[in-house]
Amino acid sequence: MSRTIDFDKLKFFSDVLPFRFSRVLADEDVVNLFITEEGRSHAVTDLKDRNHIWNILPPIFKLRAVFNAIPGSTVLAKVRYQNVETQEPLIIASNLGNRKSVAILGYGIWRWKLMTVPNKEFEGFFETFINNLIRWLIAPVEEEFIKFKISKNFFSEDETVEFSSQVYGEDYSPINDAEVKVSILNQETNEVVREFNLEQVTAGIYSGSLSLLKGDYRYEANVSRRGKVLRDFSGRFTVGESEVEFLNTRMDSKLLREIAFKSGGLFFETR
Repeated sequence: MSRTIDFDKLKFFSDVLPFRFSRVLADEDVVNLFITEEGRSHAVTDLKDRNHIWNILPPIFKLRAVFNAIPGSTVLAKVRYQNVETQEPLIIASNLGNRKSVAILGYGIWRWKLMTVPNKEFEGFFETFINNLIRWLIAPVEEEFIKFKISKNFFSEDETVEFSSQVYGEDYSPINDAEVKVSILNQETNEVVREFNLEQVTAGIYSGSLSLLKGDYRYEANVSRRGKVLRDFSGRFTVGESEVEFLNTRMDSKLLREIAFKSGGLFFETR
């Protein structure tokens, strides 16, 4: 968003922009940004253990105007005038319907690259940001980035109850620092029987199992990251008595012949 923008023409794109604007002046300010809590975990601006970099970047330029994020969009960063943090949005992302968009409401972001070259702390930051931005924009829109499931709904006492979870970001990159917590409750008494966390088995994939006595149960699970709950799940399952005769339902011809021989009977096999 620079001084060369024709705001009259920009209005024609209002249905795809993640923001609305008013009171645009020709003047500009030199501003810094600070990352929001939503920005710390969003696929576009999440730098993992380097998120502090956002708050120490060189300043950029911003037109004096009123910008408001549209409902349903996410403000990833806001404007800071020297040491004063404001509610003015500076980076906005929107993922509504089948359309994604990102707006940087300032210009001169080249300063984030060129003015930080001498400092090793910023090495690779700009490339990571741009790659995150492109990857998120072109990733297909999918509702279920986070999945949780139980292996089946009925178990015998000699079986383990198995759970698994898939945790991916909106750019389809696996999330490896998630916490998947599962609570098992008695369906009748509503008492918590067991609580445990799934363990990561590979990138973005978590798994866990346990053994239970016979009964009707309910599970409640939540997937969180850095203290923020991403998704909640719940469901029911049953553990029944072990029934040996149903463990292997294939005919045992040898056993049947022995029984027939010892009991003075005959064994016939039809084809």
